[in-house]
Order: sequence, then structure tokens, then C-alpha cells
Amino acid sequence: MARKLAEWFWRVMVKGVEYVDRGLAQYEEQVLETKRRALQRLAKQLGRVVLPSLAELKAEG
Repeated sequence: MARKLAEWFWRVMVKGVEYVDRGLAQYEEQVLETKRRALQRLAKQLGRVVLPSLAELKAEG
């Protein structure tokens, strides 16, 4: 964490990169995607397949 903060501080001070607030919605989307990938990885380890729900299929197309 300290390294990330130091890198961010360096980028802002040296390169003039401005801080951009990504927002809570984007953070929650990132967390959901991380959980989805973890579930896929666990299913693969257990020899299972994760299929999308009917609600996801209807939302996509």
C-alpha cells in the first residue's frame, strides 16, 4: 500500500497526472468482476462449469 501511494504521489508530482475519482459504481463493478473470475477459477479446480443465469442471458440479448 505504501508503495502504491508513493508511486501515485511521484506520478502526480513529476508528470502532473491529476487524480481522477473513479466513483463507487466502477469500484463495485471491479469487485464483482474479481469475484466472477475467482468463481470461474474455483469451478475449474473442482471440475465444474459455471453457466450464466437466465436473467444474465436475457439482459445480454
